[in-house]
Amino acid sequence: MTTVISCRNVTKRYQQHEILKQVDLEVSSGEILLLFAPSGEGKTTLLNLICGLTLPSSGSIEILGTELSKLSEDERARFRASSISLAHQGTYLIPWLSVDDNLALSHIPGSIFSWAETVYDALGIRSFADIQVNRLSGGQRRRVCMQRALQTGAPVLLLDEPTNGLDHQLTDVVCQAIQDRAAAGSAVILASHDPSVRALAHSSVTIRDRKLMPCWPPPI
Repeated sequence: MTTVISCRNVTKRYQQHEILKQVDLEVSSGEILLLFAPSGEGKTTLLNLICGLTLPSSGSIEILGTELSKLSEDERARFRASSISLAHQGTYLIPWLSVDDNLALSHIPGSIFSWAETVYDALGIRSFADIQVNRLSGGQRRRVCMQRALQTGAPVLLLDEPTNGLDHQLTDVVCQAIQDRAAAGSAVILASHDPSVRALAHSSVTIRDRKLMPCWPPPI
């Protein structure tokens, strides 16, 4: 399999505070990696580094063979838009736009348009598609956030607690969609405490004392 995500000796500091230390990580095309870490251990920092929202203090991160630190901020934004989908725990939707207007901001490739429409319907989004985001419940916003991340068909998919606020039926829809994207070749990193999501993983790592280490099977 082709390596899509490669982190080599990555360390991240904020002033004198070290968040991550000498992280080595590889994720291949079609692989689902579980990132299991308690709150405050650097999980979100690592996801932000991989998608180029922030840069490491030392070490290197390559996505699809492109080293992120060699790109300008604008170049990283363009690269992220074309190659990486990130869904944080927060939804980060534009509150005064409708659901469909928010979704229209992320491109749906023609090759997966029918699949994306199927997920859209399975998540029940059509029933509130014209409503402004600031009028939605937390669970509805989460569905929109997941649709936005999944519909791009990006080769890198980073999902932080993707099923938060979803019932069992909607969780099943999201889990199947994640498996579909991996089967289509996306490299997927899941950060989750949901057993349904964790069951999808091919491998698992945890963060302990600021370092990344293997963790299989993932802890319950």
